[in-house]
Amino acid sequence: TIRGGTVRAESELNADIQGNLTVESVQNRSSSRNSSAGVSGGVSQGGDSEQNEGNKFTRNIQTTGDVGGLAGVNGGFNVGNGMSSTRETVLSSLTSGGTANISVKNHTQVTGALIATTDAQGNDLNQLNFSTNTINFTDLRDTHISSQTSGGISTNLGMHEVKADDASSRGSKPVPPPLQPNSGLPKGANHQELGLDRSNIVYNNSQQNSASKSLATLGHGSISVGGTQLEQNGELTDAGKSENSALAGINRDSAQTEKNLWNSDYEQHVDATIDHRMFSERGQKEI
Repeated sequence: TIRGGTVRAESELNADIQGNLTVESVQNRSSSRNSSAGVSGGVSQGGDSEQNEGNKFTRNIQTTGDVGGLAGVNGGFNVGNGMSSTRETVLSSLTSGGTANISVKNHTQVTGALIATTDAQGNDLNQLNFSTNTINFTDLRDTHISSQTSGGISTNLGMHEVKADDASSRGSKPVPPPLQPNSGLPKGANHQELGLDRSNIVYNNSQQNSASKSLATLGHGSISVGGTQLEQNGELTDAGKSENSALAGINRDSAQTEKNLWNSDYEQHVDATIDHRMFSERGQKEI
């Protein structure tokens, strides 16, 4: 039995097996999962050289040096998770770089493995003399699956000038007359209030999936199964060409022991910005 290993003769291989022969590849398997979460936030202040009255909230955070009060607030939250799973075949083989004479008295089992005569590049030399009473072969499937999903939301809040009619409607102290053109923006936090500006929503989803087969492979030469000659000097006999031949369905290309089944990639990306000023008449005028 050769399981998860290789046996190779440089020029000549002779094996007389009085029982069963099993050449079987093994598979490495791995899997992982990940998750993450985060919260962010920030506050900005604006300054000037004058003492500002501000509003109730901005007065609470002003210092004796008068930094001008609150200018903006931002915050965000994000989450993510992902997984991956891999199953990969490690090829087992029984090969020779010259000739091979292999006789098996009973049964031969080839599982995702290779029996052949090959050169250094893996090309078939057609020098395999192989006989067995019975033979069976099994292919192995390799897979790779991975996915990653993440999402987040962030919001910005800024200071907005309070119009005279807005202030009077809330019973607050009237504001000075509107500034003349080119007179500049209101100083510091006077007559301003905190309000939603924009929110940003981000969502990402990606998936990669692939599958392939590691093929049970028997090289060319002279092949006999159950006393019937199925191949002679690299050419199939009439018995070997039969639909019921023991070689029917087995891979005979020693240079190509893998077969791709499918491969798919999927990505989804959403990046949306909501301007909250669109939901008020005053905000629409600002825009």
